[in-house]
Amino acid sequence: MLLTEAKKSRKENSTALVEESGEESAPVDLLVDAIIGFLEKSTTYMRTVGNQVFSLLSESVKDSTIDLIVTVRCSISQLG
Repeated sequence: MLLTEAKKSRKENSTALVEESGEESAPVDLLVDAIIGFLEKSTTYMRTVGNQVFSLLSESVKDSTIDLIVTVRCSISQLG
């Protein structure tokens, strides 16, 4: 139940970032959002894939990507 609330909150926060900035998300932001979803999965395989892909994409992150990661992290810590 708590994980479902965290997912909803994460989606709402990422949508709020797009609405605040008035711009579309960068493709890397969408990929990072998907990877965060992989890291939230309970399977070891999904977490492993998420970690590997994130390490490959880390060179391409932008300021908006960092904002997304911080927002998701803050929303998860507030729920927990």
